[in-house]
Amino acid sequence: MKSVLPWIFFWTATLAAAPDPVPKLPGDEFHPPPRPAAPGVPLVFEHSSEAGPDETFLLVGENLTTNVVVWGASARSSEGQLWPARVLFLTNGYLTAVLPDDAADGPFLVWVKNAAGYSAPVILNQPCPWWCGPDAAAPGETVRVFGRNLSRRPDHVQAFVYLNQPGRAGFWADVVKGGKYAVTFRLPAAVTAGVYDVWVHAGAGGEWGGANRCN
Repeated sequence: MKSVLPWIFFWTATLAAAPDPVPKLPGDEFHPPPRPAAPGVPLVFEHSSEAGPDETFLLVGENLTTNVVVWGASARSSEGQLWPARVLFLTNGYLTAVLPDDAADGPFLVWVKNAAGYSAPVILNQPCPWWCGPDAAAPGETVRVFGRNLSRRPDHVQAFVYLNQPGRAGFWADVVKGGKYAVTFRLPAAVTAGVYDVWVHAGAGGEWGGANRCN
């Protein structure tokens, strides 16, 4: 925790996985069917950070099968829909699959199913912030967030950045410039001095579209 001077807005380099309390989020909110964990289900250790329509993604784990379930944005339902994934190969704990070319681009939830049930979901195209700068900024100044998948797909122009102090309602910042790897936002002229968390959203998916801490 940094000491706070009354005329300076300090913010923390913490890039929160989710703000508390959760604000009203941009875009549609995913509501996939519940898939509770069970003993013996597939485990996914690593996965591709991003993949769009007609692109390949990789899963690495154990107990994997070719039964891959994908949930993503939909033009027919605000809750999202199932999208078929075409598995290319599965061998020695490595699985690759292709998203359909008519899928709506954005966050995708991916599960692998075996006889015991479903794996925990992994998220493709989730915002992955690395760091922010500068460490201190005055009201009205700009701040940059660096990372990957920081703006809404597919053009990476529109970005959503939320700032809050832990346990308090915050505000959506005025984004000056979006981008896949960097986003610039401006602090309000009347912002209260303090230490804030910075949170990035994908623009769809509800809580599934929130930022993931990424080193």
